[in-house]
Amino acid sequence: MNTMIDFAQKLMVPAKALQTEGLPIHAYLTELTWLLFLKMAPILGKIHLMPSDYRWEELIQKSDREQYNYYQEIIKALSQVNDPFIAGLYAH
Repeated sequence: MNTMIDFAQKLMVPAKALQTEGLPIHAYLTELTWLLFLKMAPILGKIHLMPSDYRWEELIQKSDREQYNYYQEIIKALSQVNDPFIAGLYAH
């Protein structure tokens, strides 16, 4: 089977489960986009535009509730950076 189709199907399993709990699929995909960019920022050459306190490496060192709260801080901070690409991506 096609690798992209396999990947999309794997993403949709939790999306559908979360949808039954009240989280719309578009909100799930938005969160995935935010997390993916956060992780890929160094590869994309955007890491220097991001606050050093709010990076993937810091996020994954947190546990449970602390990680969730820290993630919310990251989203807020990144929606206010000077770079319009990053700020636009994280704006609500």
